[in-house]
Amino acid sequence: TTYQWTPVTGLNNALLASPLASPGITTTYAAKVTNQFGCSKSGSVLVKVIQPFKLTAKTGYSICEGESVLLTVTGASAYKWINNIQGLSNTTSASVTATPSSTVTYTVVGYDSDECFTDTVQINITVNSKPQVNAGQDIISLPGSSVQLKPAGSNDITRWLWSPADFLSCIQCPSPVSTAARTTTYIVNAFTDQNCMAADTITIKILCNGDQIFVPNAFTPNNDTKNDVFGITGNGASLIKSFVIYNRWGN
Repeated sequence: TTYQWTPVTGLNNALLASPLASPGITTTYAAKVTNQFGCSKSGSVLVKVIQPFKLTAKTGYSICEGESVLLTVTGASAYKWINNIQGLSNTTSASVTATPSSTVTYTVVGYDSDECFTDTVQINITVNSKPQVNAGQDIISLPGSSVQLKPAGSNDITRWLWSPADFLSCIQCPSPVSTAARTTTYIVNAFTDQNCMAADTITIKILCNGDQIFVPNAFTPNNDTKNDVFGITGNGASLIKSFVIYNRWGN
């Protein structure tokens, strides 16, 4: 004969058998009913209220041509990447790997578990181009000779790095001088303002067949300032194993 619902918040009438409930948050309503004899009994019902949510994600990235970036979204129970999905490793995950070929905007929609609400976020990825660099043709040189390296590169190059540093006059300049004493392959790395990098190699091959060394077969040590001193001329001599001088009679 009587009904009493508690709490009364969100109910249009707490004394009805079937009130209309509009709670703002998840609420458990308890009902106490009494018959004409004054006997009572209680029961309860849970009204689950799904709240709106907000997606959270980093919305701006900058990468170099050919690179990948991990995109991560949080805040929802399910996700769907829509519209432009080219370059994405997955379209239904909270975390996806993106490998775009050019600057792009990706869109992801989040859903709650009861499909009451959605939220959308857009993620922008700027794809910066890599520089162009050409270290030049390989060079044949004599041991210890000075050779200036002259790479060609695009106008967006702002920083250079050479390796290995062996025999180089500098490693962070565009055109170092090499005095290599052995055959060496150099790697030049060229960077842009966005730290995008391109690389190329050049080999300085050291000539060691003996043609670059000349040993005279005569000299005149008579102090006339002409051919008074005997010596090995040329480049690349590092060790003399035998040194013998004969006079004209073979002594």
